Amino acid sequence: MKALFITGTINDNGGGCVIANRNKQLLYQLLGKTNVEIFKVQRRQESLKSVIERCAFAYVVGMNGENVNSILREAENMDLVWIDGSCYGTIAKELKQKNYKGHIVTFFHNVEKFFCKRSFVKRLLYPVYNGPLIRSEMNAIMYSDDIVTLTERDAAYVKRVNNRSKVTILPSSMEDKMENVNGYVAQTLLVKVKCPQLLFVGSYFYANVNGLSWFIERILPQVNAKLIVVGANMDKLSFKNNEKLEIHGFVDDLGEYYRNCDVVIAPIFEGSGMKTKTTEALMWGKYIIGTNESFCGFAIDDSIGLICHTEDDFVKGINRISNEGVCRFNVASRNLYLKKYSTINSIEIMKGIVYDG
Repeated sequence: MKALFITGTINDNGGGCVIANRNKQLLYQLLGKTNVEIFKVQRRQESLKSVIERCAFAYVVGMNGENVNSILREAENMDLVWIDGSCYGTIAKELKQKNYKGHIVTFFHNVEKFFCKRSFVKRLLYPVYNGPLIRSEMNAIMYSDDIVTLTERDAAYVKRVNNRSKVTILPSSMEDKMENVNGYVAQTLLVKVKCPQLLFVGSYFYANVNGLSWFIERILPQVNAKLIVVGANMDKLSFKNNEKLEIHGFVDDLGEYYRNCDVVIAPIFEGSGMKTKTTEALMWGKYIIGTNESFCGFAIDDSIGLICHTEDDFVKGINRISNEGVCRFNVASRNLYLKKYSTINSIEIMKGIVYDG
């Protein structure tokens, strides 16, 4: 079996890139690397032609007539086309209209209808910006043979739009990077820390920036804790480093920051899909304090994290850590990762998608 893997995020930063690479590696394991062709949709500078194609054909996020035609040609020799992102759903429509006989799978990193940024300008220019993006996603739902989502929430949306859609849930997962970290797993004792070190990991993306800014302005002044922020381009934040706040941009070794923090925070209020930062924190055996959105799709209980609904919930949760102590290595978090969110668990689900489609 040969597959064509279509992506626009495989070399980018952020959670989408992590999951795109996860999907690619799963296909490599199942089919062999030589049987998987990668088509990278390159984002280009906006032009009058690209705006026309966007509005007329729902070619978005780098798609244009030239690369759609290239995809159609390459797909002729493929048994499977994996479209990694619902924003590229128009490709599924084009393939069906050209009588492609293979199997078309579209992976939803999120639901673009709920995820796309709704700034004033983009609301005003809906036919140019978000309108074509949502149309392309609708094409994914109507023309794909299989839809793959990260969560039940996103699967339910797909079913509401098209109850004939075949939907499989493939939760967030990642390769285990914690193996052979000497001494770290020994930090299972409850330790009282007067000023716990909090960690936020995430790139300079609007949902991360909005949630983090809220936390820095509203929560951090009320707690006796230090916050470390790490993520691509996060050094663009308007906040300045001080005794309670330390901001880093891209770093080579995130593991160092996970190992040295007491608690991971995830104050995310917007989005769709699953949060890769939550998967990563579980992998490193971390207790997590976050919102409903940050835990969406995860089987969380009190031993693993605290779901905060209000500002007061965050303050009380962090102050409790200061008063009662914390295990830097939380066995329950690590065990949940191993049970549900390692790539070992994903391979069986991917087999069903590829071979039973």
